[in-house]
Amino acid sequence: MIQSHLEIQVHPGQRKAAIAALGARRIFEECAETARGFLGGELLLPEGAPDTLYIIARWQTRDSVLAWLASPVREAQNSDLARFVAKPPTSRIMIAAGYTFARPDSEHK
Repeated sequence: MIQSHLEIQVHPGQRKAAIAALGARRIFEECAETARGFLGGELLLPEGAPDTLYIIARWQTRDSVLAWLASPVREAQNSDLARFVAKPPTSRIMIAAGYTFARPDSEHK
């Protein structure tokens, strides 16, 4: 499995509004509808960084991620949300190393 990690710095005090805009824009749903190989995504809020968002997405293949990065749908999402972004986001593609563990009684099997 492949993950894409996107770190977004929003303008001070704009995180709550940015989260609302991401939800209203339906970024994950739109990705699921248009991006082949998209498996799911999650928005994370780091403690101690009130103006930062992390978007983690899971993909079938690296090529799926690269196709999404070049997608006009992704570009439209970026344009619609640009008013919240304080500086260019940083992103990484992460490749699963094959070593994982989930507790049998965990919700995240």
